[in-house]
Amino acid sequence: GLSLSKALSGSRSFSYGYSIGGRTRPEWRGESHGPWAIYRRPFLRPWLYYEVEPHYTWYRDRDWDGLVSLLLRVEVQFGSKK
Repeated sequence: GLSLSKALSGSRSFSYGYSIGGRTRPEWRGESHGPWAIYRRPFLRPWLYYEVEPHYTWYRDRDWDGLVSLLLRVEVQFGSKK
């Protein structure tokens, strides 16, 4: 796949890209592909983040019919900044 990321103000970031999934053996065969984006920012505490990640993916096993999905993620960072 291919992705680009942009740091925004206040520890926020935005990334977007295009992914291709498949297999390489016994021969290459694409199984899925599609664009995605991620918006990430801290909330409540400086070490607690949330991400919102929408996808639109076309799947071979669905006759290349597209499927919309949304992933919500929470991340906790441990450790100290140096």
